Amino acid sequence: MKHFYLTAITVLVVNLMSIAQNQGWGTVYVEWNPTTIYYTGGVQDKYEDELFDINFNASLSMGYSRTFALSKSIPIYFETGAAAQFMNRSESDDEVREKRWTETINMLSLKVPANIMYRFHIPNSTVDIIPYTGITLRVNLWGNYNIEKGIYSSKSYNIFSDKDMSHMSDWMRFHTAWKRFQMGWQIGARAHFNNRFVVGAAFGIDLLEITMKNKMRSGNFMIGYKF
Repeated sequence: MKHFYLTAITVLVVNLMSIAQNQGWGTVYVEWNPTTIYYTGGVQDKYEDELFDINFNASLSMGYSRTFALSKSIPIYFETGAAAQFMNRSESDDEVREKRWTETINMLSLKVPANIMYRFHIPNSTVDIIPYTGITLRVNLWGNYNIEKGIYSSKSYNIFSDKDMSHMSDWMRFHTAWKRFQMGWQIGARAHFNNRFVVGAAFGIDLLEITMKNKMRSGNFMIGYKF
């Protein structure tokens, strides 16, 4: 019986590898990810500065994904991979440099998506439409919050440090450490042209808080090359 299970598992692995080699593909891509931090607490708990969303000025990703066929007869696929994402937010409250109060947030993360995809081929064309949905795991590798008060004072804080963020009690939106690990869901669609070029768009929301009573949501606009 033990030999039977071993043989069955071996045959299954070989078949899956054969399917992936014959029908899967890889993609290298870049993304623009407009990202927002939004408040999740009740209205009665909000401070004045929590009445608005916080948008990152820039959020870009570069990555690689591998797509595996799950069936020989149905065009359904599983996609995973990895991407590096950099986000930046900077805001100033005065045009006069000597009086300016500038707040900057930078964060570098590693994203690992897991998507289920379905491919539709448009007849008499070289275009495939691929809707998908799934989850993304994100590990926040590095992040800092920097505040400059005019030209005379500048301080930088590690946003993942309880000690550093405890000093932010005057900016109540972020007075607790940010979390290293995130998980969220996404839904989107891509188009493949000539079986080589890829464009796509998606929307996703984190399931876990980035910090107390705050979550992130983001768009996704990508271009890539399929091989």
